[in-house]
Amino acid sequence: MGEEAVWFVKSEGGYQTIPVVPQRQRPKWRRVLTFVLLLLLLFVVTAIAILVLCYEEGREALFPAPAGVAVPHFVFAIDGIAQPVAVAVSPRGDRIFVAEGAGNRLIRIFDRSGDYLTAIELPRIPLEMRAPDALAVGPDDRLNVVDSFQHEVLIYTLDGEFVGTFLPDNDPDFEWVPTGMFLDEAGNLYITDQTKHRHRVMVFDPSGNLLMKFGLSGIGEGMFLFPTDILVDGGGQIFVADTNNSRIQVFDSNGEFLQLIHGTDLSLPRALFMDGDGRLHVLDSLGHSVTAISLGDRPGIEYRYGVLGRDAGEFYFPCDLARDETGGIYIADRFYNRVQDWSF
Repeated sequence: MGEEAVWFVKSEGGYQTIPVVPQRQRPKWRRVLTFVLLLLLLFVVTAIAILVLCYEEGREALFPAPAGVAVPHFVFAIDGIAQPVAVAVSPRGDRIFVAEGAGNRLIRIFDRSGDYLTAIELPRIPLEMRAPDALAVGPDDRLNVVDSFQHEVLIYTLDGEFVGTFLPDNDPDFEWVPTGMFLDEAGNLYITDQTKHRHRVMVFDPSGNLLMKFGLSGIGEGMFLFPTDILVDGGGQIFVADTNNSRIQVFDSNGEFLQLIHGTDLSLPRALFMDGDGRLHVLDSLGHSVTAISLGDRPGIEYRYGVLGRDAGEFYFPCDLARDETGGIYIADRFYNRVQDWSF
């Protein structure tokens, strides 16, 4: 046995010894558990602070519009839609199409005033297998519907009559998972594709022939992580909402990479439109808002509209937006079960 540790304490009679009682150390697992709990507490407090500071209901927009710039304003809301995930509008604004993400997952059709007209039920598809995730009206006045579960694009008249199914590359076994789409004035169909390990863009002519494809899964330039929307401007430039990379990517008409638009506080960009002054409007689902971005060599935020909340002009995880030729803007406000109508 080792010698017992003692203290030497001076007293009137000399020195006396006092045994040292060793402190009992806590087991190592308790120290680790305490450290983990402190880290968890710090994380929770930080998260609450961020939510309060950045996403408090009714907070003012962080980027108000410059003086003299027209900004969209809230007009009315169409309520009672089961978690709307996609919206499209006819060019003249006389038909508003809304895809439900819950309930019967119908595509509801409304008139310009928001009055209900009819609904489209996807054919041959059980309720639990329906996923109408994107809508677009083409130059032929046909409504195109992406069903990402069935991996197909369905075509309807503006009154909701079924016309047929788009056949990519004239191949019934073509492998794709379409998610977002855009139709240009020539009727060419631009698709964002989320096929496993191969996120990309594909372009088809009106007959279904594959014209080009570009992109890979990843985080580098020209690579995508779950792209969800696509837009082509009047000059042929292609804008892609690279959603899980929190950015917009720009390509030329041949699919060659041109530019990244990032560093603009975008969290989950899911939908795009271009206004008449050439600004790109980006719907940010986690930011509960729409950001107007001025383009050029150094894109930047010009203004932002919408905040988290349930009141008029506020959003809770908006999923899509569309614009008509008259300047009307329609925003699918998913978790408040409504579509909001805005206008310049």
